[in-house]
Amino acid sequence: MIVEQSPKKLEALAILKTLDIMDYLNSYGDARIVGSVALDLIVKLDLDVHVLLLLKSPMDLALELIPILLSRDGVGEVRLTDYRDSSEGLKISVDSYLGKSGTWSLDIWLTEKVYTTGFLDVLRLSHRIDSTTRKIILKLKWHYHQRGNLQDGISKEIYEAVIYHDVKTVHEFEHYRKTKI
Repeated sequence: MIVEQSPKKLEALAILKTLDIMDYLNSYGDARIVGSVALDLIVKLDLDVHVLLLLKSPMDLALELIPILLSRDGVGEVRLTDYRDSSEGLKISVDSYLGKSGTWSLDIWLTEKVYTTGFLDVLRLSHRIDSTTRKIILKLKWHYHQRGNLQDGISKEIYEAVIYHDVKTVHEFEHYRKTKI
């Protein structure tokens, strides 16, 4: 079955192609698009790439990748956040990259621990999203995005609430969040 990709997903893929970093990242491990772009559930213009490193440490790759990103047109600032003590990885962020539909952010997660990637989440969820759940998820995400609250993992909570707990409305989602164990 061929599923048509949304214009925002196509835009995100074009941004990655323009930045020309995926082949480079894959040369040191397994680099994959995760999150809302992978699932084609984009509301907030946020692009996440997770890299499971096999041939280089996260810090070594980060030190090589930052100047590469800074050399690309449209990238004015790159931020490195060290999560090696808590999450066993590093995050490289481009907070502002102008695309056709607005300003995107890009986060690249570098790790040697597969369990800290979003690979399994995408695999697990992608086969359970149909046109009905997609509409519900996008409606809930839009609700929180309009209020500046589409952050801190709430998207993943929305996906799981809709797919596994039959949540359909903002009210049901709020109730789900209060009562989940």
